[in-house]
Parts: sequence; structure tokens; C-alpha cells
Amino acid sequence: KLLRSVAGGGSEQLAQLHTRWDKFELMLESHEMMVKEQIDSMKAGVDSKVSAFHQEMDKFSARWHQLKPKDIDLDRDERALQESVASLKERREIG
Repeated sequence: KLLRSVAGGGSEQLAQLHTRWDKFELMLESHEMMVKEQIDSMKAGVDSKVSAFHQEMDKFSARWHQLKPKDIDLDRDERALQESVASLKERREIG
């Protein structure tokens, strides 16, 4: 009775506060789980894009090594140089 008269029903407010606090903790845990799921999803997306990039890079590298111009002595082999230039022009038109 003394507590009620001094605090004005503070013990009832304490119970309400405790209930609200428990609800807040549950909401916070739910939010943390949602954020973790979103982070995991974003990581998976980034990993997928990095993997696709590496595949494209490997394809490009293989194609480059297959089609790159051969070593030509520019001063001595005019015919081979002209053939390489023609081949590059043809590939540009096709690709």
C-alpha cells in the first residue's frame, strides 16, 4: 500500500513495461534474423555474379589466345602483316 501511495500504481506500470520490453526483444530478434537472411541472399547473388564474371573472363582469354595475331617481324614480312590486318578487319565485320 505504501508503494502504491508513493508511486501511484508504479508496480502495474512496471508489469506493462516488462511486457513491452519482452515484445521489443522479440521484434528485435525477428529483425536481426531478417537482416541476416537478406545479407546471406546478397552474398549468394554476389558470389553468383563473380562466378559468371570468371567464366566470361576465361572464355575471353581462351578466344583471345586462339585468335590473337601471331608474332610478325614488321620490318621483313609485309605480306604476313597485310594478312593479319585483313584477318582482324574480317573478324570485326563478323563480330
